[in-house]
Amino acid sequence: MDFVFGKKKNPQAVHDLVRALREFDVTGSLYIGYPIFDINDDALLTDALLVSEEFGVIAFDLSNAAVDDAEVVNEYQDELHRGLTKRFFSERGLVEKRSLTLEIVISSFRQDELEGVDCCTPDTIIDMIQACDPISADQYKLVNAAIQKTSVLKPTKKRTKVQRDDSFGAAIKKIEKEIANLDRWQKKAAIESPEKPQRIRGLAGSGKTIILAMKAAYLHAYNPNLTIAVTFQTRSLYQQLERLTEKFHFENTQEDPDSEFLQIRHAWGSTREPGIYSEICAALGIEPLNFMQAMQKYGRDKAFEGACQEALTQAEKSAFAPLYDYMLIDEAQDFPVSFFKLVYRFVKNPHRIIWAYDELQNLGDFTMLPPEDLFGRNPDGTACVTLEDEPDSPKQDIMLPICYRNPPWTLTLALGLGLGIYREEGPIRMFPEPRFWRNIGFEVVSGELALGKRVSLQRAEDRTPEYFAKLIQPQEAIQHQVFGDKQEQGRWIAEQIKKNLESDELESSDILIVFPDPYTLASESAHVVKELRSLNINCHVIGKNSSQDLVFVENSVAITHIHRAKGNEAPMVYVANAHYCAGGLDPGKKRNALFTAITRTKAWIRISGIGLGMRALAQEIEKIQQAHYRLTFTYPTEEQLVHLANAYKDKSPDELQELYQGFGQIKRIKAMFEAGEISIGDIPEELRDLFVADRDDF
Repeated sequence: MDFVFGKKKNPQAVHDLVRALREFDVTGSLYIGYPIFDINDDALLTDALLVSEEFGVIAFDLSNAAVDDAEVVNEYQDELHRGLTKRFFSERGLVEKRSLTLEIVISSFRQDELEGVDCCTPDTIIDMIQACDPISADQYKLVNAAIQKTSVLKPTKKRTKVQRDDSFGAAIKKIEKEIANLDRWQKKAAIESPEKPQRIRGLAGSGKTIILAMKAAYLHAYNPNLTIAVTFQTRSLYQQLERLTEKFHFENTQEDPDSEFLQIRHAWGSTREPGIYSEICAALGIEPLNFMQAMQKYGRDKAFEGACQEALTQAEKSAFAPLYDYMLIDEAQDFPVSFFKLVYRFVKNPHRIIWAYDELQNLGDFTMLPPEDLFGRNPDGTACVTLEDEPDSPKQDIMLPICYRNPPWTLTLALGLGLGIYREEGPIRMFPEPRFWRNIGFEVVSGELALGKRVSLQRAEDRTPEYFAKLIQPQEAIQHQVFGDKQEQGRWIAEQIKKNLESDELESSDILIVFPDPYTLASESAHVVKELRSLNINCHVIGKNSSQDLVFVENSVAITHIHRAKGNEAPMVYVANAHYCAGGLDPGKKRNALFTAITRTKAWIRISGIGLGMRALAQEIEKIQQAHYRLTFTYPTEEQLVHLANAYKDKSPDELQELYQGFGQIKRIKAMFEAGEISIGDIPEELRDLFVADRDDF
């Protein structure tokens, strides 16, 4: 049995119930303090709910364990029954001839029997459960969907264009119609909230954003007068988080959330809307830095870190009142340490901070810092935050192992290219701990997963939903093209998108075009925009001719750079200018951009680029395909890992500027040499190989 610990109204009764059921051999879930439903304008919390195929649906009243008034207990049981009946009536598949197709059993769990009341004790509870009727597998899925309110996740698109069973549109329609039940790890992450910090981690597509929205809605429904903030880094997530939290809250309470207490906040904020950082600055009585000011002081990559550090320094010497009861942080891998330390001071005791992060968002930083480094230490040297899972209590540390977004072969391709495993010169990066491959859902096919050993890895079947293999084939899911120039690439992308819209039965908002270099998006995307418009296909460059907070627009194809693509996904993704990721300075950062772009897809990926760089990438792609999406390589030794870390580490803007200036000087001196303005004798001997190919010439 899977025990899911939500809010406890009667901790002792919960303890006794769990102890009585701990050894009971049944497959199913026992929800504690979940779900919430509305009765007569009041939110009622289910004390405990057992759901299994073998014994159906049983709700336990724990609130009246010490109440001896049968009328009071029966009235409470009636309320539970009404609330759950209303909940299950929302699932059409559970209703037939205006009645539920299953029975809801209600029983008060107490130490002694109470005459005139359906009840059970620790000694009789197993017999009572075993006397209940089973339900079908379909009913079981629908019951869980009703409890979890995952109907919120059902697609809003009707997909009226779909006419053929074998089209891309038909495949994605079937994927979207899958009944969305949370897996056992997602249930715990969404419902369990300890009275202390909590960490949630997983791959991209494991459901972290959805889970945070569910959690925020649940906490707000349970404690409507507590200030709960949800924050994030990628601006385009605002729309998604706001929509999800509103829908989940309404499904639980039939009311909209109170935005004064349930706050969706960008981490930084702006002059138009508050953010966590700007609100904290206001509480400290200091003027927040905007991005341009922070960038001028600390550089583009360190802008937010520097701004938060300034605020943290002020907070360490100021008196202030904490602002938040709960802080939920999405995309935690993108935040600097100074942000975590700052937030810690502004969340009330017991510092209920929930941070969710992608284990693989950045292939250069393989794991997040441990909590003692993220949040700092107390004056006595003890860590401000530690993680320890206690028995029969909400977990503090939850790993989400299943990837629902990416097909297994696509994730394998993204990792193979991102790490450069099949690169002719050898890998660019590798996980320092070999066991990390198992953590992210890969299994050993042959060899040994250890430093210096030859190993072959593939995606484990139990870490991927079954529908990918049923509905999508690898050969049509992954395609790549090499072009001679950008115009040719733009024309091919436009023609492929025309086919997607007309023959494949996809919609414009199913398509995302990603350019890996964020600084040249406007100029590099111009060729694609021109070709799309020549075919009468509407498109928009996010943040240029559309809102920076809005990614997908009806009847328009979205074009963006890698930073704005993060946190978003689409059935069909085009990665243009992939050659940018093949070489040059900062190869690790560029390969990470390629990994991130590929993992935006829910089904199909098209990778294109220009010239020699794309040809090199194409060879890597073909090697992965020929290996049937297995990654076979010799794991670097400890010394080789150190070499990779040093050789391919990300460079700061100042380091890059210094290198570019040096290259410019070399070009100028070489031009002078070739023009006869200086002789080979004027060049230091150790540098002459840079200017003359054959040393015998002099």
